[in-house]
Amino acid sequence: MFKPVGLVVSFILVSWSCRAQAAPDALSISGVVALARSAHPLVKEREAALRAAHVLKEQAGRRPVPELDVEVGHKKAGDDGYEVGIALGFPVERAEKRTARLGVAESDVQIARASLAQERGDVELQARIGCYEYLAASADAEAAREIAGRSHAMVALLKQRPAAGPGILLELRVIEAGLIALEKSALESEALRDSARINVNALLGRPLTNALVLTDTLAAPTGAVDFAALAEAVERDPSIVKKMAEVRRTVSEVALSAQEARPDYRVGPYYSREDAGDVESVFGVAISIPLARRGSYRGAIVERYEAAKAAWTAERMNRLSEIARMQRLYELAIRQANEISEAQVETLRDAAALADRQYRIGAIPVSLFLEMQREFLAVQQLRHEVLLNALTKEAELNRVLGEVGLEGDS
Repeated sequence: MFKPVGLVVSFILVSWSCRAQAAPDALSISGVVALARSAHPLVKEREAALRAAHVLKEQAGRRPVPELDVEVGHKKAGDDGYEVGIALGFPVERAEKRTARLGVAESDVQIARASLAQERGDVELQARIGCYEYLAASADAEAAREIAGRSHAMVALLKQRPAAGPGILLELRVIEAGLIALEKSALESEALRDSARINVNALLGRPLTNALVLTDTLAAPTGAVDFAALAEAVERDPSIVKKMAEVRRTVSEVALSAQEARPDYRVGPYYSREDAGDVESVFGVAISIPLARRGSYRGAIVERYEAAKAAWTAERMNRLSEIARMQRLYELAIRQANEISEAQVETLRDAAALADRQYRIGAIPVSLFLEMQREFLAVQQLRHEVLLNALTKEAELNRVLGEVGLEGDS
């Protein structure tokens, strides 16, 4: 008797559960950044490259393994016989050569670590700017749809009124013409919002059609940035660290080249046995010394060192010049953002609603009604534009200041 009731309750619970699972999780911008840094495939690629560099560094520290030489031959001298020779060679490696080889491997680790930090910074910047763009475009689309809805309601109201001469008809046509621009603005904002959402979802490794719910709001930056702190932070910038690691690598290559110009040798016990009627055995010491020309590649590597050092100097100068320009643009962006406060936008929103009510009772003309709607939307879009510019500059500068992620990665 109670089965139908139980089925209904079960259906309601399952439906509620499905809706709860389908509902997107709300994320903060910092949460989006953290997920993107950990989930992006290019970051995982750099992490794998860093692990490989550590393995190669470990291998570079190992001493050469012994080498076994075996010789077997048929000997024909009177009576047929054979000859066997066995030698076990222990490579003798100079400490300077091993140090230089480790220096090259350590430089490769530093380059891989800097590349990882640079990729993480790129992903973080893309995720943060994508979130800013999504919030700005969402608010603009909402405002445009709000005004368009108000205009649609006005058109419906005018159509309900009895024809009272050409004035009402012309007002109707004016509002309908204004609706075209409003719809265009709304569609453009929605396209920007969807594009930003797709970009953020791609960074997070989620389906591109997933909804995006952010808990943060757009607000003008308040912090000033000291150029001295930026200049100091440039020394930790991944691109600079990478260039310096390349310089150190070339220095180690120069030292390694000098050591390789001095041939290594192997020494170890030697045994041979010869049986051609008479048996003859020999025990001794085998020494193997390769022949090589000294300094055959040294000149080219020295030139590479000079080129790498010049590239590091140029990169450092470029970064200092770039952050000086970024700091100036950031200061101007903050000044622009502070000139248009959120309270001013809300005042214009209220004025647009008031214009709607006043036009309905015939207190203002249609031109003033439309002008107020357009001004509200234009000011809100302008505020979001300058906010987006300021927040983007802030994110770029914070990346320079906070890009110390070169330690802590094994």
